[in-house]
Amino acid sequence: MNAAHRSRMASFFAALIACSLAACGLFASPPAEPGAIIFADTFENDSGNWKTTLQPDGSMIGVQAGGLRFVINSTYQDYFSILKDNYTDTLVDVDALKMYGPDDNLMGVVCRLQDMENYYLFLVTSDAYYGIARVQDGQYTLLSSEVMESNVTHINQGIDNNHLRVGCVQNALWLEVNGVMLAGLYDDTFTEGKIGLMAGSTSQPAVDILYDNFAITQP
Repeated sequence: MNAAHRSRMASFFAALIACSLAACGLFASPPAEPGAIIFADTFENDSGNWKTTLQPDGSMIGVQAGGLRFVINSTYQDYFSILKDNYTDTLVDVDALKMYGPDDNLMGVVCRLQDMENYYLFLVTSDAYYGIARVQDGQYTLLSSEVMESNVTHINQGIDNNHLRVGCVQNALWLEVNGVMLAGLYDDTFTEGKIGLMAGSTSQPAVDILYDNFAITQP
């Protein structure tokens, strides 16, 4: 290799080192800054990011009425809509509105889902109960307390909206409702996974829940 060739090669490697990976296009984008919104959806139209379904009994998940709507017409049924990407540490915000049906329902955020038998679940009901649960190998365990706890002061009941904020940051898990932290704990079973929304029925059918203003934020 002659001196001129060596000089050109040295210049090339110097430029490569000086160039940031993101700026050179080797990575699609730099890591998100704290507080940056990673994903958001106001459900003005069907973005195609959410699973939708229509069942023979009329139960459904769909983008309707300005939100992601869950209608459940059978008893003791849970419906899920999960985003496709994996996330590690996140804050999740969403508005959950009961449109119709019994107050004894389930509304919730799913975090760090591995598959439908392994995930964390952050729950609120329209009769003011709440909790944080883990599903592992299909087995449901309430982590935040022995039973779902009640908070009629901070959880809006009946046909009303509740703003949920869920934290999944390192091994810390917490649930805020309408700006008040109601439950928090540590668990290191799952460290990353998918995020989504769920709604469920208990002893009464005709659950009707509308989610809106969904956002995933970098903590």
